[in-house]
Amino acid sequence: MNNIIFQIYNRIRRHQKVFFGFLLLAILAGGLTIRNLEFKENITALAPDHVEINVMSQIFAHSSLMDKIVISISCADSTDYQLMTNYADLLYHQMDSAFYPKYTKEIRASMGQSSMIESMDFMFNHLPVYLSDSDYLLLDSIINQENISKSISADYRALMTPANFGFKKFIQRDPLSFNRFATSQLQKLRAVNGFELVNNYIFTADKTKLLFFVELNNSQQTNLVGEFDQELKQIIDRLNQQDFYKKIKVAYFGGPLVALGNAVQVKKDIFLTVSLALVILILLISFYFKSKRSVFIIFTPTLLGAFFSLAFISLIQSDISIISLGVGSVLLGISVDFAIHFYSHYRQSQNLDELFKEITQPILISALTTSAAFFSLVMLESKVIGDLGIFLGISILFSAFFTLFLFPMLLPKNNSINQPKASVLSTNFIDRLAHFDISKSKFVLLTIIVLTAVFLFLKPQSKFTSDLSSSNFMSDELKQAEAEINQIIGLDSARNMFVASQGKTIDEAIYKNEQLQNKYLNQIDVNQLSKYQINTAALIPSKELQRQRIAKWNSYWTDEKKAQLIESVRTEAATYGFKANAFSAFENWISSDFQIFEATENPLYNQFVKDFVVHVDSQVYVLVQLNVLKDTAKQNTIIDIIQNSPAQIVDKLYFTQLLLDQLKIGFDKLAFYSLALVFLILLLSFGRIELAIISFAPVSITWLWILAGMKFLDLEFNIFNVIILSFIFGLGIDYSIFYMRSLILQHQYGENKAPVYRASIILSALTSLIGIGVLIFAQHPAMRSIALMSVLGIASITLITFTFIPAAFRWLTEWKMGRRHKVITLVDTLSSLLFFSMYVGGALALTLLVPIFVIFPLPKKIKKNLFHQLVRFFSAHIFLHPTIPIKIVNEYKEKFNEPAVIISNHQSVVDVMLMLLLHPKILIVTNERVWKHWLWGAILRYADYYPAFAGHDYMLDDIKEKVGEGYSLMIFPEGTRSFNGDIKRFHKGAFSIAKELNVPILPIIIHGVNETLRKGEFFLFSGKITMKIMQRIPLSELPYDESIATVAKVMTKRCREQYEIVREEYAGVDYYKTQLLRNFIYKGPILEWYFKVKFAMENRYRLFNQWIPRDAKIIDLGCGYGFLDLMLAMISPKREIIGVDFDEEKIKLAQHSAIRSESLNFVHADVTLFPLQNADVFLILDTLHYLPAEKQMALIKDCILHLNPGGKILIRDANTDLKDKHKSTERTEKWSTGIGFNKANYSDLEFVSAALIEQVANENGMQFSILDESQRLSNLVYELKAAVFNKQ
Repeated sequence: MNNIIFQIYNRIRRHQKVFFGFLLLAILAGGLTIRNLEFKENITALAPDHVEINVMSQIFAHSSLMDKIVISISCADSTDYQLMTNYADLLYHQMDSAFYPKYTKEIRASMGQSSMIESMDFMFNHLPVYLSDSDYLLLDSIINQENISKSISADYRALMTPANFGFKKFIQRDPLSFNRFATSQLQKLRAVNGFELVNNYIFTADKTKLLFFVELNNSQQTNLVGEFDQELKQIIDRLNQQDFYKKIKVAYFGGPLVALGNAVQVKKDIFLTVSLALVILILLISFYFKSKRSVFIIFTPTLLGAFFSLAFISLIQSDISIISLGVGSVLLGISVDFAIHFYSHYRQSQNLDELFKEITQPILISALTTSAAFFSLVMLESKVIGDLGIFLGISILFSAFFTLFLFPMLLPKNNSINQPKASVLSTNFIDRLAHFDISKSKFVLLTIIVLTAVFLFLKPQSKFTSDLSSSNFMSDELKQAEAEINQIIGLDSARNMFVASQGKTIDEAIYKNEQLQNKYLNQIDVNQLSKYQINTAALIPSKELQRQRIAKWNSYWTDEKKAQLIESVRTEAATYGFKANAFSAFENWISSDFQIFEATENPLYNQFVKDFVVHVDSQVYVLVQLNVLKDTAKQNTIIDIIQNSPAQIVDKLYFTQLLLDQLKIGFDKLAFYSLALVFLILLLSFGRIELAIISFAPVSITWLWILAGMKFLDLEFNIFNVIILSFIFGLGIDYSIFYMRSLILQHQYGENKAPVYRASIILSALTSLIGIGVLIFAQHPAMRSIALMSVLGIASITLITFTFIPAAFRWLTEWKMGRRHKVITLVDTLSSLLFFSMYVGGALALTLLVPIFVIFPLPKKIKKNLFHQLVRFFSAHIFLHPTIPIKIVNEYKEKFNEPAVIISNHQSVVDVMLMLLLHPKILIVTNERVWKHWLWGAILRYADYYPAFAGHDYMLDDIKEKVGEGYSLMIFPEGTRSFNGDIKRFHKGAFSIAKELNVPILPIIIHGVNETLRKGEFFLFSGKITMKIMQRIPLSELPYDESIATVAKVMTKRCREQYEIVREEYAGVDYYKTQLLRNFIYKGPILEWYFKVKFAMENRYRLFNQWIPRDAKIIDLGCGYGFLDLMLAMISPKREIIGVDFDEEKIKLAQHSAIRSESLNFVHADVTLFPLQNADVFLILDTLHYLPAEKQMALIKDCILHLNPGGKILIRDANTDLKDKHKSTERTEKWSTGIGFNKANYSDLEFVSAALIEQVANENGMQFSILDESQRLSNLVYELKAAVFNKQ
């Protein structure tokens, strides 16, 4: 992939004028499409698609009730309400003339006399619709004769007063005060809030404060709210400068003012922090890169990425949330890392070929993982978050594209850029810091492990604040006004909740509101769950209720009852001298045909109800206000009641909690799918689940650290800082990918590129910390929370990346003795856990059984025999392991029925169990450490195994007794484990004991254990174990007559010879396949895949191992990655091999192989120019067709000249005579060279025929034969064999 990208870049660079022309056209076209894109500011689009949230969002957005500004006027002389009303008159008129209609929709300061009379008249003219069933009981009392008399008498007295002119009209129309039923409804509304009308103004009950209510035209436009706020302050200041108003104090508060305060503070904070960040970033980048243009070009890919992302979005949708772009612009800092990494590596080496190899893969993987995570945001049912995901995902991909194909052309050339030579490294603090590998500090590693363990033990939970107001910024003046207003309207100890009834028309909504009142709201009232309720819709009954009540009125007032009432009123009126027609208006009214009215025709609608009605598209909502104590239990009970009703609770606290709950559910689901997708991409990119886990782990650990940090700092997640998590995790994945790339390169070639990668990561972390961390200086709580989250997260992810990833990778590929011949895999890890859990579990079980065996009342011999059977059973079951097959070779049918001294080479701690699984009557001689071990010491002592440290004399009598019982004694005569498997010198002890006991010696050869469990390492690797049981050796066949030392030497020699026989027989291509495969693990998925395919096609190089002598000197011309040479060298260390290839990258990788022995070397050279040495075997495999014909023949002849007597040349290449097969071969080879996988010094491929090879062989006196033919391709293996005496 690196080669392909670099080839594309080279083509673009060669035609860069065309490229820049297309880029300019694309920018112009993109600009035109972006012009058609609508940028929406609707914050409600942030909410996920949820029924309750959608309803509340719409109501909040369209309700004037939610965004009113309350103005409070008070006086130092609290009883001087007249002064307050005079002040209010002036303030109202000045506000009305200054603000309407530019800023205000309505200023409700007073209720005029005419409005009240109009409302009273309307209610009286439609009185039947305001009468409840209980009112008719009172009506019965009012119209009895006695009360009629009292009413007429009261009317008469009222008319006799000096102010009778004010009552005459009302008395004539309503002599019996029927209107009391209507006025009681209004009285309820006034009393419920504790407000009173004084001089037509709204006062608190104690008449100390006068209230205004202001509804703005557009409360969402903070610039207009700001102008309103400033002009209102000026009006108040002018009025308060007058002497008689100096005692007046004015406070005002409302949602639009909070929004204004937030907007103003955010602008101030952004100006401060962005300015500060820009200055620091310019200085940092300029200082690090020592280039003036670096500041400008480093942001170019990101800016172009964002631009083309917008252009692309404009093609697939008509609008985008401005909020998405705002948040996205912050998160786009991730894509700046691409340019930072590229530029940082460019400082080190301006060789673009090498640079693309180092940087292409991590940029592509990072772009894929990050964009995939952002695209996953579309899964959330939120328009804002979905737009954010699309914008960021596309931006990241475009940014990666421009980083790889445009950015290199913008970089300074040659001497114009700072390269970090020794002098620079001594002054550049980032480079100096990058050269320090903190992962090698045991103290740092231990600290991180301990802290992570502590955090894991504490189990910190993520806490989301449900109080969004805590994230608001309010000045001290605004906070004071809020407290005062809340105290006035009772929100200091309580809060308002609303209940919405929905209908397609206002009448339908009112009808549903009436049903809600009867069935549910009354239940709240009865249970005293709210302090009071305000249901203004009761003043405008639904048409259905009007019909019912008018019908009730008509059924109540029969013609007889009407006539009787009119007669009674006339009679009583005459008593007081009223004229006969004095109450004709009343008589006409009582005989009226009352009609149903529309809600909006009612003057009460505009005066009281309008604010509680919300129109949203084709739906109408009628609100009921509940004043609820700040009692969570009562509030939850109310919510439960309303949720079981057809209505909708409308409450900002409930809305916030529901919103966070839904977002949390969505984010949890999103986190699972997006992180799973990121993990999958990492897995496919690295080709190994182990590297994917290691790269992914820092994000998981950082999440734990963030939770713990927030707990200790007493911080909570909110809707603002939680979004920054995606930025932090994106950085974490990015850092992991780049750091992992440096480790893979070092594992491949042995070149320590980590400081370069660390430097770019440090620079990225610093720029991110500066860019977002400066928000810590902001005054706005939300911005400060983002800063704290960023500092905590970025610092954690950087520290953990720099420690965990290299430490984990080193554990996979290295150990205390150097590089691993077999790297650790996940299968090894799981199998080790299984093995050692069984090992420890079995040992503990046997240890616990020891005291039971001691006290159990059975004969000692029976107990010992039974215990030995259990030990054997335990040992055998431990080795029932799927990844470690054991082969026991027993050619002489040894049954261990007769005593013997068993000797064996010693490779691992598990050798003891290998011996024990053979037979229960085998006693082990062990060392002091094992004999006293806490886990298995008790087992060994009870089983009568013998401590070597006690000496022969101490053991001999007991051993003789056991031998007499048929037991054999097992001793490892080397005395210690062999590191490399080679048998060390045997000590005399085992052979001396054999002589004392007069029993034969039984050698057992162990092979392969040292490759599964190495000395000095407690880890189990996959492998094959072979145990070969040799024939018993009678003492008479050994030179005991000379000395015990001579016997030891003879047995050492015999066992070494047998070990080589076992090794030659069983350690072939099948044995070493795992070791060879592990050599190419963690070096890139393509290489590992190529090796597996190649290895399978070559049948594990089985034939070449057979064709090539085990002690030959071999020169491999065109060795590639050295697969064959490494296999041949492992199988037989006696082979001396030189591998030569034109591809320097492959040679570096092969030479750095951990399994490469000293007898194997790889050389980078053109095979046609390489000075050949004399050799037994020349290999020219899949190489000739890369050379011109004349050089092909020259190379073969040169090999013939340097071939040792009896040597051979093995050539594999395509045979052009096999025309059908050859087409596939030619296509494959051209493709591999075309993408740069195979390199050639010559442009054209020239294939040869078998006939031509044979001709060359014949001409040079070589025996020619074809050894092998490919089934699918035209490749043949030719053998050119020299005579015993080569003809020069």
